[in-house]
Amino acid sequence: MFGWTFDSLEKQVGSENDIDIIVISAQDVSFPYQVKVSAPKYSVWQGKHRLTSSEWWAMSNARNTAICLAQDGYIVFLDDRCVLQPGWLHAVREAMDGNYAIAGTYKKVHNLVVKDGLAASWDNETQDSRMPYASNKEGPAPCGGEWFFGCSCGLPLEWALNIGGYDEDCDSLSFEDCIFGIMLEKNGYPIRFDPRMAIIQDRTPGQLGPEYKRTDKGISPCDKSHRILEMVQKGGRHKAPNYFGEGGIRALRERVLKGEPFPIMQVPQNDWFDGQLVKDFK
Repeated sequence: MFGWTFDSLEKQVGSENDIDIIVISAQDVSFPYQVKVSAPKYSVWQGKHRLTSSEWWAMSNARNTAICLAQDGYIVFLDDRCVLQPGWLHAVREAMDGNYAIAGTYKKVHNLVVKDGLAASWDNETQDSRMPYASNKEGPAPCGGEWFFGCSCGLPLEWALNIGGYDEDCDSLSFEDCIFGIMLEKNGYPIRFDPRMAIIQDRTPGQLGPEYKRTDKGISPCDKSHRILEMVQKGGRHKAPNYFGEGGIRALRERVLKGEPFPIMQVPQNDWFDGQLVKDFK
């Protein structure tokens, strides 16, 4: 339902035409819009060159694909099946002008009906878990990196490159958005939570496309998610140690923007948490 997003964005753009849209989709899609479409770059976790026997969660890989394809400027991430609420783009432009990373908010709903780029009706609404703790209801306010949820967020592209992109050690696990946000915070980049950057996401069961496996190994608090959180918060892991070769994601992006294809990746071969062979993930 990418049209929901495009139509709701179009209502807010006005006469300004400085927005490039990139769709990263594992499924074949096409649009009657000026949109760049790409499959996620190659990964050991999903796609035709995966090492696993089935498709696994690889959101860091997808977001890093977008980082490699984006032009210089300010990059904003959105999940699929979402409608931008009025004021969303204004909040983004304020963040661009103010030179800070912005964390938006969401409602998750079922059976969303969209008319003329606006959410008309829905049911089974779930509120953003951060909202009860937000001191600000109508504008941006400083927040910690753990509030940098991935469904609606933005930052200067250069900052994403400086920290190495999203940490692909979160692929097969998830939790990549908070880890990315904490890395931003640890590198001194300002982050603000802005409820005006709001979206409504449809998460109706049975309409969400293929399901990607993910697992948090271990028993809390001695599990994989707590381990990577500790490494980022206390262990000095303030940049993503991704597997892009010399020059990291910045060099990979330079090659891709010059027209080179994404390389076929066959690393990592083992899970960093317990050494399990990636090919043994079922």
